[in-house]
Amino acid sequence: MASRFHGKVVIVTGAASGIGEATARRFVKEGAKVALVDRDKASLEKMANSLPADQVMVQAVDVSDSSAVDRMVAAVLDRFGRLDVIVNNAGVHEGGDPASITDEKWRTVMSTDVDGVFYGCRAALPHLQKTRGSIVNTASVSGTGGDWGMSPYNAAKGAVVNLTRALALDLGKKGIRVNAVCPSLTRTRHDRRHDGRQEAAGEVCRADPVRPGLRTGGSRRRDRVPRERRRELHDRCQRSGGRGRIRLQWTTAARIAAQRRSSTYFASAVSSKRA
Repeated sequence: MASRFHGKVVIVTGAASGIGEATARRFVKEGAKVALVDRDKASLEKMANSLPADQVMVQAVDVSDSSAVDRMVAAVLDRFGRLDVIVNNAGVHEGGDPASITDEKWRTVMSTDVDGVFYGCRAALPHLQKTRGSIVNTASVSGTGGDWGMSPYNAAKGAVVNLTRALALDLGKKGIRVNAVCPSLTRTRHDRRHDGRQEAAGEVCRADPVRPGLRTGGSRRRDRVPRERRRELHDRCQRSGGRGRIRLQWTTAARIAAQRRSSTYFASAVSSKRA
């Protein structure tokens, strides 16, 4: 594989497992020097031991602590001398009936999923401006609409999507690209711990409510379904929760792309095209 990121320095938060771990490993594979950031120090060190020592450093940090994030970024600069990319991926999930959600649960989600993203962006800004680098925030399809029993997570990821759009407008003129990715159902250790529905993650959508028998995940017929249609069907299935048909209330990715704007599943920075 080509070393597309040779000489680049990347911070990945939430790097101890799941999407963050896969992201960090890919950056290392493509030649980047990567700061692995997570609260779980033991898992970080175990992961770091499987990677080239000269390409990684471990930072055990709670991203909801702004001063800790500032110190982490400073440590990365001390070790590697520059910063090109920050991936704000760390996140937690709390849900349930709104009446049963405590202040502590609400603040836990907001402080990590929203505050942590902003703290990471803010701490990285002066260094990314020097390298004309980029910010990638992990949002979610749950940030593009509502889900049953997930109001804190929906609110937090929706905030990440709109924060990304606002930062893209503010920072594009400084040469910093800002984007968000919106993953859907993904089998990770985090999901298995928080959501029993992940037992079905291997087959992300049971069937198309409109065309019975058309399966979009874990099926030999998957490749017959256009990618954007699969995304639409998956999201419809996830949001219907077995309650029957549900009509999508937002434009499809194809239509948004036709309008030369980012898709629902990738909140792209408009200003990055100018940078």
